[in-house]
Amino acid sequence: MKDKDKSLWDESLDIEQKLDLLISSLTLDEKMHMISSGSEGVERLGIPDMKLGGEAAHGVEARNDQNGVNEPDITTSFPQPIGMSSSWDKDAIRQAGRIVGKEARIDYNKCKWGGVSRWAPTVDLLRDPRWGRNEEAYGEDPVQTGAMAAAYINGIQGDDPDHLTAAATLKHFYANNTEIGRGWKNSSISPRNKYELYIEPFRRCIEDGGAEGIMTAYNRINGVQGLFNREVNDLLKSEFGLTHAVSDGGAMELTAAYSHAKAMDAETAAESLKAGVDALSGRPDAVYAAVSEAYDLGLLTEEDLDRAIRNVYRTKIRLGLFSEAEADGSLGSLCSDEAHAACKALTDASIVLLKNDGILPLDDDALKDAVLIGPVGDKWYQDWYGGEAPEHISLFDGLKTVFKEHGLDDDIRYVDGCDAIRIKAKDGYFSADGEGKIRLSDKGDVYVLEDWGEDSYTLRCESTGKYMISSFPGGSVSADADRIFSWFDLEVFRIEKVRGADDEVILRDRFGNRLYADKDGYIVTSPEGGEGLDAVTFEIETVRNGIDEAVACAASAKTVILALGHNPMVNAKEQIDRSTIEFIPYQQKLFDEIYKVNRNIAVVLLSDYPFAVNELNEKAGAIIWSATGSQCMGRSVADALAGDVHPAGRLTQTWFASDSDLPDIDDYDIIGKGRTYRYFEGDVLYPFGYGLTLTTFELSGLKIETLHGLSGAASNKKREANPGACTHNPGQPSGVYDAVRKDDRILNIEVTVTNTGNTVSDEVVQIYAKAKMSRVKRPVKQLIGFERVKDIAPQEARTVTLNIPVRELAYYDVISESLIIEDGLYEICAGASSSDPGVSQIIRVDGVKAGLRDMSRRIKADHYDEEEGTQIVEGLYGFSALMAKAPGVYEPPKDGHISVTYAGCLVNEDAKILKIHGMAPSDATVSVYMDDIPVGSLTLNTRDYERKLFEDMNRMPRAVADDKLRKESWPLLWADIHIPLDMDKVSGISPDTGHVIRIEADGPFKYDWFMLTKADPVRGR
Repeated sequence: MKDKDKSLWDESLDIEQKLDLLISSLTLDEKMHMISSGSEGVERLGIPDMKLGGEAAHGVEARNDQNGVNEPDITTSFPQPIGMSSSWDKDAIRQAGRIVGKEARIDYNKCKWGGVSRWAPTVDLLRDPRWGRNEEAYGEDPVQTGAMAAAYINGIQGDDPDHLTAAATLKHFYANNTEIGRGWKNSSISPRNKYELYIEPFRRCIEDGGAEGIMTAYNRINGVQGLFNREVNDLLKSEFGLTHAVSDGGAMELTAAYSHAKAMDAETAAESLKAGVDALSGRPDAVYAAVSEAYDLGLLTEEDLDRAIRNVYRTKIRLGLFSEAEADGSLGSLCSDEAHAACKALTDASIVLLKNDGILPLDDDALKDAVLIGPVGDKWYQDWYGGEAPEHISLFDGLKTVFKEHGLDDDIRYVDGCDAIRIKAKDGYFSADGEGKIRLSDKGDVYVLEDWGEDSYTLRCESTGKYMISSFPGGSVSADADRIFSWFDLEVFRIEKVRGADDEVILRDRFGNRLYADKDGYIVTSPEGGEGLDAVTFEIETVRNGIDEAVACAASAKTVILALGHNPMVNAKEQIDRSTIEFIPYQQKLFDEIYKVNRNIAVVLLSDYPFAVNELNEKAGAIIWSATGSQCMGRSVADALAGDVHPAGRLTQTWFASDSDLPDIDDYDIIGKGRTYRYFEGDVLYPFGYGLTLTTFELSGLKIETLHGLSGAASNKKREANPGACTHNPGQPSGVYDAVRKDDRILNIEVTVTNTGNTVSDEVVQIYAKAKMSRVKRPVKQLIGFERVKDIAPQEARTVTLNIPVRELAYYDVISESLIIEDGLYEICAGASSSDPGVSQIIRVDGVKAGLRDMSRRIKADHYDEEEGTQIVEGLYGFSALMAKAPGVYEPPKDGHISVTYAGCLVNEDAKILKIHGMAPSDATVSVYMDDIPVGSLTLNTRDYERKLFEDMNRMPRAVADDKLRKESWPLLWADIHIPLDMDKVSGISPDTGHVIRIEADGPFKYDWFMLTKADPVRGR
């Protein structure tokens, strides 16, 4: 490498001066190479490699050759994010973040090419528990998610914003909660859902946590591909102060090849950079080729490249790219004692006690005569975004240690409750050869059959411990996988009964390809069969009945510790959503049969998402829940069972009782469809914020005072806006946050927490608010603040003070297009969960009253009050449009029907026309109602719709024929459509509350704005 350009390392220059110097030193070709997130340094200038990327969901993931020597580095593994967040302990998760930042930096110092700008945390709201990546996120509430994730980011990045330990990158911006179809489906997000819910975790993590970057989502948002979402510039950078944005992996290539949002990678690269994406996460050569072509075609300018490079290198400079300082030796080593202590503390804090009829904690007598049963009891499962941990402590391991520390002579007994089987075909049994390949043999191997529900099975060879695995997209079947850990879940098989044959089954791989025997007797998978492949059926012979064995063991025990749960690589992970929240049927049957012989059951549920465990909740003596992922998982749960740890975690998402409680997984309307604890009005299994302790608490003495002096209220931001980021977009709201940023009021809340039991414990004080009256639908209850109060002694009364900004009460007003604090009465409640009445007080909050819509101005189509049958898609000039739900987002469906209501409409007396900007590729009927009275209707298509400026003067046949050709030459356009209104039907004009206008459309129609005007001599046809 050439000697460094020393000026870039000049410590007297500030960051912006270094960026100026960098940009001026680079050639155009070097700049094009820099747009890839995996771009190398610049040898000519002596700039070293510092690539963006590397996971850190719950620890540094350094197992994918990230240290450059083809061996994973061993790093500390904390609980999955859903577990970390369930601690509700900002101090503990901040300390975990510090360990992650340190270990990322240590790993980078060993091999300086990447991994110090990490892609974590994931702050997508958990609006649906069936989402495959539930484990990676924090919860369903934006306040709780924002606070916990911001604390994690604070820890990762360190205390000096100009000298970052590591950089955090938020995932995935935004409305990214389905895996199936994530690359092309449209997330329809109304303005209220957007500003009150989906945007909020990102805002809080940028402004309060200081997150350096975000990763855009694969999906479309309101018709716009996540890569092209200009809110990256206009909100995240300009409003919140974000530094840089990257695309999700391979998103550029997928846009043309999969979603067809663009036809060429060059178009994708250009539009992404202009929207605010600074680095494209794809193959560096492919990114370079796309950027080069975009420049050649005039789609990108050098100024576009400069802006992106400045943003990325602004982060890299803060990470020390141009620093002469030696690597910080005080960071210590990976997996230090400090790291282990932080992991154990956070894991302890994350455990949630769901039920306890008094059997916990287990005393030594109960432990001594207990049995551990269940398929996950001796397992520690690797998840896709976790690192390689220094220890993998299962519950069985943890209990054995507890037994030793409690001076109990014998180890706890354990059975897994799974069947042991042989698989037989007409020519023999499944048997692994010397290379692990499965063939038919006279003597078959015994396999442990693991039933995960949803027709997903894994098969583990009892003699070798190896898992059976198929090939992608077809090929040999082997028993040589050390663990269930392949991207395509190749260890998962399907078992399908043969119709009319009780004992015969067909085996399929995870993709549904059938298992065949080839001419040599080897078992293979094939999508379509083929020559020499025998479509054999199989018979499963039970060698050992797992449930019978478990029942016999349970019958002789005083207490049953029943370990149930899932494998984080099966049924729910990236690219795979669950189809149901129903509990795993085989595990339910295992519980039911054990319950018949022993009712003293403590269930340990190891899962990263909610199950509808209604029967377990009704019958079990106790239920403890823990997320997976922590290297200390089994020890922490064992300590909680034995009373050495006092669980006080809380759930961060609602556990529903049935699939029937959930709308379509692709429906993102939290407010309208009653999703999450904020808007769901039915009964649930476990509410948001729920969790028991080994003692009892009482809340009393609630005091609320409104104070002024919120620090930095004029901006309410801890970050400066990214210079030059904002673009003018007349179709989207501006100034959304202006009013609430100026509000410096604080709710000073005091409440007394008394431990009325006999055990020292933590308690989580949760503050909720409810608007007593509102113009719009408001939450049943919404979290506005919380605090985990530590180590409250028996009979101790402790006063807790929380200062909560009044702006937490704001909602997005579709009329003023801003967040407002509505004038009125609010009930403030301090409780132990969202369903706990706790102690409450009604206060008056001075605010504003919602105004009326000025119908003489454009009304944005998506700023409705109610809708039926719509999805939000891309309109013209930056506006969002409405059309009927359909797989596509471009042409509205022919059989579509939508109904959209706009309340509070101020109508002028001379209003005679509804002017609506819309598009209809074929005939559609648009009807207008005012206060439920039909006042206008028009059937049209915008292929030949026109407004005549004057009457045709030439009626000669040739002129008529020529005019027909004129219309046939027209493209399909959006049009200003004028619908005459019969206002005489409407009684009274503009009452104090305004009129209610409803627009209905039948047929292929979409529109992005409308307004009322006076009579117009120009006629529409």
